[in-house]
Parts: sequence; C-alpha cells; structure tokens
Amino acid sequence: MATVPGAWSHGLAPAAPLLLLLAALACAPLGLGPKGTRAPEPARADADSREAAGNAVAALQAPAPAKNGAAAPRWKAEGLVSVRLSRFEQRGELVVRGARGGRGASLSIEVHRQGAALRVAQGAAPSAEALIEPQDPAAGLQLDGARYRGKLRLRPHGEGGLSVDNLLDLEDYVAGVVAGEVQLLGSSRAELEAQAIASRSFALAQFEARGARSLEVRLQDSTRDQRYVGVFEPTREERSQRAARELAAAIEATRGLVLEENGATLDARFHAACGGRTADAADVFPEAARFRSLTSVDCPACGGSAAEGGAVLPAAQGADLSWRASLDRGRLDLLARALGVGTRLLTLAPLRRDRGGRWVEVEVTGDRERRQISFETLRRELRDNAVASNLVLLTEPRPGKPIEGSLMFVGRGRGHGVGLCQNGCRVAAARGWSAERILAHFYPESAVVDGRR
Repeated sequence: MATVPGAWSHGLAPAAPLLLLLAALACAPLGLGPKGTRAPEPARADADSREAAGNAVAALQAPAPAKNGAAAPRWKAEGLVSVRLSRFEQRGELVVRGARGGRGASLSIEVHRQGAALRVAQGAAPSAEALIEPQDPAAGLQLDGARYRGKLRLRPHGEGGLSVDNLLDLEDYVAGVVAGEVQLLGSSRAELEAQAIASRSFALAQFEARGARSLEVRLQDSTRDQRYVGVFEPTREERSQRAARELAAAIEATRGLVLEENGATLDARFHAACGGRTADAADVFPEAARFRSLTSVDCPACGGSAAEGGAVLPAAQGADLSWRASLDRGRLDLLARALGVGTRLLTLAPLRRDRGGRWVEVEVTGDRERRQISFETLRRELRDNAVASNLVLLTEPRPGKPIEGSLMFVGRGRGHGVGLCQNGCRVAAARGWSAERILAHFYPESAVVDGRR
C-alpha cells in the first residue's frame, strides 16, 4: 500500500483504493500542523477495498482540536491546508481529470451525489467521501478548466449536491491566492512578495482563530477569506510567461515568512484601494482590533499625500478609484428585510465617520423599526459589492432624507479599507519600495519573521 511522502507529520493516512467506503469517518479537514501536537492513528482500508480498482482516493484525519477552554494552537507556516472551493458547491456531479490511477495512468473520475452519499464510479458502492490524488503533483487536478495542486476531497453537501475541498501545501495555496488577488501582468517582484507575506499571515491567523472553535478548519476560496484560483497557467505570450516566473520567485523568496505583532501572527487584512487613508480595524473588524498594526495610515498612492522623507507617490496611472451605485426600490426593500427594519427602507444616514471620512455607523429606518448598525454590515448584506467601499462621498437623496424610489451612492476606493491597500502596494513597488518597506508602512507595528520556527 503506497503512502504519501511526509504525510505522517500532517495526519494523512496511507493512500487507499479508489472506491473506499468512509461512511463511519468522523474527522476534520486537514490543517497546518500545530506546534507540539501528534497526529492520531490513521484510518485504514480493509483488504477487499485495497484490491479494488485504482488508488486515487485516500482517507484522512486531522489533529485533535483544542480542549474546552484551551487557547487555539499556534500554527507553523508550513504543511497542508484545507480550502473550500465554493464555486463548485451543490453541483450534482463533477468530473475530476488528471487523477492517479494504476500503472502510471491518469484517470478522469466522475463523482455523483446519490442520496446522502456519493458515487465515485459506475457500479461502485456509495461512499461518504472521496479524496482524489493527482497523477502528476506538479500539474495537479483539473476541475472545470481550473487546476489545483494537492488533493480534492468531495463530500455530500448538507443542502444538496457536492462539497469540494482542496487539500494542498501552504505555499501552493499562497501562490493561488496571489494569482487571484493581484493583477499579475505588469506586477513587480516587491508587490508580489508583499502580497504573499500578507496572505500567508492572514491564513495562519484564521487557522489559529478557528482551530479552537471548530473541527472544520478550512479557508474559503472567495473574498470571504482570500480569493484563491488554483494554479496560474500562463499563455504563450512572453509577459504572461514572465508573470508566472515572477510569481514563483516571489513565493520562493518569501517561503514561510509571516507578519507578527508581539509574538502573535498578524491578522493581515488587505483590500483593493483605500481611497487615500486606510481604516481602523476596530471600526470594521472588531475581532482584529487587538492588533495595533491595523490602525489607520495615510496612503500616498491613493491620496497623493506625503510619504516618508517628503516624497509624494503619484496615483496609479489610469486607476479610477471612484465608483457609483444605484439601488432600486426592490433591492432597498430586500435590504430592509435583511436588516430587520421592516419591508420598506425609508431613510439611511451616517452616525459616525472615521478619520478618512468612511461611514462607520449608520442609522437605518424602515417602516417598522429603526436600527443603528455598522455600514460594513449593510455592505455585506448587499453581497455583490454594489457599494464598493465604505468611503461614501454623497448620496441621492441626501443622508437622512426620505427615499422615494432608488438610492444612489457616490464614493471612492474599493473594499473595507483595513490593512494593506493593494493599489498603494502596486504604486509603491513600482516606485522602488521593497516588500518590507511596503508592509512596514501599512502594518506599522508588525515585523516579518520566519513562521516555520
């Protein structure tokens, strides 16, 4: 029976046959190895199952969770992580290509939802889950045109269809996040390195925060965590090939590096464009407010203000940081219901702004109730980034005035505004700032350390 190299340190069991019944398996996704813990004894397949066709599916177990009342374990910046591929959720069937088969052949595996279980192949017994390995680890597995390194775990989704997790090495995950979060064509090495360090730090901080509360320790592939797109596949164009080389070099140069503040891994939030000044985490993400590195700072690239030494960084060429959004009556009434103020939204007014002019708290009045909420809560309820940031410059009707039909917002910037401004990072890197200098500016109380120690 073949085993996965290095698997024991992460709790991954020896590889099992393709058609492995795991109905009794009650375990968590694989995560980064917490310091000082030992993996439990792996699950094993019975003799009849080992003789079944193929060996692309493996069983897994994760480290035991922290006991009640115990602090979340510290996670090293190495090992395997679990990522939820939300784009495939609740599909009734999926085809995974490039799976490992017998005698060195790759397979295309069809996985179907069947009742409360899944079926991996025609005529096979239903299984509780399947973990599919690639034939070529460097090429990964292909799913709907996207490639993913590591393994894919498929399970029945609680609301129907399938659920897909990608289990892969942390550095491969960081590469897929940088490819999803940064416009690679035209990027510089310092920009990529800064994003890699921030994204690696954010991932570790999330694992640390979630590890003590849930066995399902995994990240999402969307902006609910970080946008993860799998393997970046360049075209034949030289600039695309160069972008792939720069990405690989940036990941290697920053391998294991994370941001730390007072001995804790920094919850390194980031956003697309701040519009001139970043936001305080306390105003947007109270759970991260303990980090002094997540306080408001000027962003020379977005606002054109003075940088270190009196130099001024020009705004990104061609970057339009302004936005406009119009919510019609139907959307406003849906918003009123979602916020619990009735069936019709009557007025909206800011109650508090931060130093950069962002709306922090607003008063929402409906036909049944009036509530005070964070503006970020309102933005999240809209779900589609229609209101692109919390830096609102004006509205029509004006704040607090009756809303008869639609409500129009005009604003500046993109995203929540906390931490690294990606627009500012890109401009500063193009001007010659190093990744360390960029990170020191946007996370002023942090230090770059080797998170593998």
